[in-house]
Amino acid sequence: MFKREWGMPMLNHALPHLAWIIHLAASVMWILKSEVKFEFDGCDNDSVDPDERLDVCISTGPILMLVELLLLVFLAGYFSFIYYRRGESAGGMSAPKPSTKGGKVGALKSLPVKHPNLSPQLIVKDGKTALKLYADAFNGAIEDNMEENGMLAYGEVKIGDSYLMVADEDKEWKSVCPTKLGNTSGEVLMMVPKCDTVYEKCIKLGFTGQLKPTDMPWGERYARLVCPFGHVFALNQKKDRTGYRLLNTLVTVNDGKKALTVYEKAFGVTRGDIMEEAGKIEHGEIKIGDSWIMLADEDKDMNTKGPKSLKNTTMEILLATDDTDGQYKKCCSAGFKSMKKPANMPWGDRYARVEDPFGHRWSISTKIEEPSVDMNMTGRD
Repeated sequence: MFKREWGMPMLNHALPHLAWIIHLAASVMWILKSEVKFEFDGCDNDSVDPDERLDVCISTGPILMLVELLLLVFLAGYFSFIYYRRGESAGGMSAPKPSTKGGKVGALKSLPVKHPNLSPQLIVKDGKTALKLYADAFNGAIEDNMEENGMLAYGEVKIGDSYLMVADEDKEWKSVCPTKLGNTSGEVLMMVPKCDTVYEKCIKLGFTGQLKPTDMPWGERYARLVCPFGHVFALNQKKDRTGYRLLNTLVTVNDGKKALTVYEKAFGVTRGDIMEEAGKIEHGEIKIGDSWIMLADEDKDMNTKGPKSLKNTTMEILLATDDTDGQYKKCCSAGFKSMKKPANMPWGDRYARVEDPFGHRWSISTKIEEPSVDMNMTGRD
């Protein structure tokens, strides 16, 4: 699991700060008292005017007391701030826990979430290289990443208004790169302004073309690429991209109609365009929160397969929500299998993991607290 050096109770964290402040306060007081002593010495000096001596003696006492009082207020405020920021008790730091009074999960106090509700996470063999490749190909910026024993446990690239997550293969989490399976369980569908420009740039960076930019019957310019790690990127030059993010997740399933029903029950989705042929879903769109996810039935002609046929999955869906516990319960009620019950994680999230009836895995998270110290990673459970 992720382990973090939370340290000892609050006092141990505060001791270095306390020592520094005491040293500073002592220095200030020494200077003040030295000056005061000088002035008081003047009180006994017969050469000084009596009225002036009285003014000096009367004024220095209250000033010294005021300075001491201000120092005490500063110290009290400073340590209150330290306690608040670290959120520590006698046993070390603990993230806020959801209320379970009356058997109902209470609302979590969430910090502002930077991620959209949905983000795809791609499993690769060389996470560091993949992060750089995707950032270069799509004009993105590498942001957070967490490593474990030289392996990328989690990394993210911000691309426009979206995030592309990346992680190395992990036997414990049963996640594999598409090159190992010879196929992928889903795709990344990109709504781009210029399909040809993005396609050509990707080809130069080592992507393989599956379909060159082509004007499609439905009125859009479309292309398909495969990255060096086996993931498929579909480029869609959509005339009206209103409501769509730059990056959208597309999952392949073995029963599209059932998937629509299951996802509706689990997420309360809004249906978008649905295209069917011979009783199969060729393309379906559902909106979860502020993001769209696309789904399609397996297709022999397109050589697309879902996790059930591949016996594994090559990507995951990250779902950012303000209520991990509530969403976890809804998913389990809709037939999802629990892979990890909700728990407060060292990186500041309330986190759970589930697998839907079609083999796709969902990570559910709520940001509950920003980490205040660095993490040492020794695992991912």
